[in-house]
Amino acid sequence: MNEEADIEEFAPWLALAVTLMGGFLRVFLLTDKGMWLDETFSVWLANKSVPDMLQWIVKIDQHPPLYYLLLHYWLARYGDTPYDARLLSALFGTLTIPIIYLIGKRISGVVVGLSAAVFLCFSTFNIYYAQEARMYTLLTFNAAVSIYALVTLLTGPRSVSPIGSQFREYLHTWRTLGPPAPDPKGEFSYKEEARAQNRWISWIYRHRWSPIQAIEADLAWVLFILFSALTLLTHNTAVFFSLAANVFVLGLMLFKMVRDWKHYPLFKLPLLGTG
Repeated sequence: MNEEADIEEFAPWLALAVTLMGGFLRVFLLTDKGMWLDETFSVWLANKSVPDMLQWIVKIDQHPPLYYLLLHYWLARYGDTPYDARLLSALFGTLTIPIIYLIGKRISGVVVGLSAAVFLCFSTFNIYYAQEARMYTLLTFNAAVSIYALVTLLTGPRSVSPIGSQFREYLHTWRTLGPPAPDPKGEFSYKEEARAQNRWISWIYRHRWSPIQAIEADLAWVLFILFSALTLLTHNTAVFFSLAANVFVLGLMLFKMVRDWKHYPLFKLPLLGTG
């Protein structure tokens, strides 16, 4: 077994270890410094009822309400001490680490993914904001999930399929009340027929779950749209994230068109009159 295969095998465990280390660094000395004005404002606003909160946000705050809504229910469940208020930010800061790992792995393999995860794990910038009762780590988390979905769409072999076609095929297969006719070229198939057991066991075997990869592209579209919207609802500057993502995709499309210009008649027309 070569070195790359060894890393591939242990990469999930290494990513988990890095995530746990990142979580420890983000909760370590979480209440060592006092709360500053914006943090106390977050707690004050989150302790109000949702209708009052939304009214105050419109009147005196420039940020969208998503973080305050999450903090409202978080404080109602766990308390409003500085530790409890900051713990939500630490949680999102920690959850961003495995997402960064998945992005790097998807782009260039497990080594890049692990390197990116380690970099974020020990990032003093991220640790600093993970220990504040503000929306910055939530913004990072939402943007990271959106980027991962976008990378999946740009690199997935089935992303060219019409949106929703995988969901329709998946649902059609799942609702089939018996094994379909064998199709060696089909992506969906049953491994065995429904067994004559009790009603619920029979129902489970009759509705077989196919691998998640079968609907990866459609799921990626859902995640990209959903978390792009959540990013916009987190911070007032998040509009630049959506603009940057669209500019990047358009730039990538233009780059591929220029690179493959010989395959496009539009680019061949000026050459017709040349010797």
